[in-house]
Amino acid sequence: MRAKKSFNIYFEKRLNHWARWVVNINTGLIGYPPESSIASFHKNGFDHNRPKTSSIPIHDPMAEEVNTGINRMRTVNPLYTDAIYSYYITPKKPKELAVDRGIAPRTFRERLFKAKCWLEENLNYGL
Repeated sequence: MRAKKSFNIYFEKRLNHWARWVVNINTGLIGYPPESSIASFHKNGFDHNRPKTSSIPIHDPMAEEVNTGINRMRTVNPLYTDAIYSYYITPKKPKELAVDRGIAPRTFRERLFKAKCWLEENLNYGL
């Protein structure tokens, strides 16, 4: 019987934290509800004639470390990177993600598992 590596809760929390960080950067909401005053200021600033782009840098060392690891993983195996991004960033289930990629759900889960193994090992050893 093959022993399956289990991921610790801390590592899963780091991946989920990284995903929220990526979404916040891409949406410009910096973690606040879109209708909040802070999110509105972040998007618009004081001058409503300015382009609606974020000017506040979001610095999060823990999320950035995971992001650096994922970017390095892209050079090793882009399929692993795709599995991590799609699983943590999109609101779809693994089965749907597999269908989108034209692969079996088991293949997608294997890629995700291997991606997590690679990432956890490389983050623990100081990428």
